[in-house]
Amino acid sequence: MNLTTSLIIEGNDHNGFPDLIHWRGNFYLAFRVAKNHIDPHSTIKIYASSDTQSWIPLAELRLDDQDIRDPKFAVIGDQLFLYALRTRSKTLDAMPYTTIFCTSRDGAIWTPWQGISPANWVFWRPKTNDGTRWYVAADDRKRKRSALFTSLDGINWDKVSSIHSGEFHAEIELAFLANQDLLCTIRVEGTEGRPRTLLGHAGHPYRAWHLASNHLTRLDGAVSFIYRGQVFSVGRFEPNPLFKMGHYLNQKRTALFCSNAHNLVWLADLPSSGDTGYAAVVTLGDTAFVAYYTSAPDTNYPWLVGQFRPTQIRLARIHLPDLARLTAQT
Repeated sequence: MNLTTSLIIEGNDHNGFPDLIHWRGNFYLAFRVAKNHIDPHSTIKIYASSDTQSWIPLAELRLDDQDIRDPKFAVIGDQLFLYALRTRSKTLDAMPYTTIFCTSRDGAIWTPWQGISPANWVFWRPKTNDGTRWYVAADDRKRKRSALFTSLDGINWDKVSSIHSGEFHAEIELAFLANQDLLCTIRVEGTEGRPRTLLGHAGHPYRAWHLASNHLTRLDGAVSFIYRGQVFSVGRFEPNPLFKMGHYLNQKRTALFCSNAHNLVWLADLPSSGDTGYAAVVTLGDTAFVAYYTSAPDTNYPWLVGQFRPTQIRLARIHLPDLARLTAQT
């Protein structure tokens, strides 16, 4: 498979949880910067590039010296939206508890942070299949439930359906099929049982979800995209785990998968190690641009060690016809 990677951001900070979008001819990158993975004080930085080769800083966004993470872009109307999660980081388990957003007309000047409606839901990645109506999957971690929401303005969201409940789960990534059906992947923590990924399917208008369990990995920080009708996902993978899936002493990778409503298949690892994952994807023609964060790929830290060491933002370029051929061989 034709895959190349380049380094975008490095240094002495923990740089993580990136998102990437292509808007008005430029790439925009948002990512969290802090001392470590669970630092209660963080900044969201935004960079731009016309060619993914050179990047210029545009903005630094903070919130009352608190931790905000998992930025997610969306272009709604003629504005660039940025969603992020307010987080309590007093233990190793950073715990987002609500979603905030701001907007920009140029990627450089941003409005103050505002809360979404309804509050106390943790959004993942908003998506649209028509450019007008938006959908997002969100979880309520206190009540161990998740739901699908929809909006026309990106600010006020209405509940469409319940997705899952009864166990701790999060980071629900959506993918639209050509027939308007929705697929999703769900990270299941495993505090009430075995860690795993749930694969969900709902037909339009998305009132009922059918879920299947997959034990290949716990797909943390997933992003999904579609090429030639096939759903691909990028998320965390644990090669040869020594402990229970998701354990802090296991080694992690950022990996490519193909998926459907019933199965998740590993395809390849990206250069990654230690604390890694939480990718974002832009597809242009036959190329996928994948932004992700990682400890230095030539190390092999356990996940816990990587959380307290510097991490970098990398960009992978994947030739999608090669990826499709690789999928056909699995």
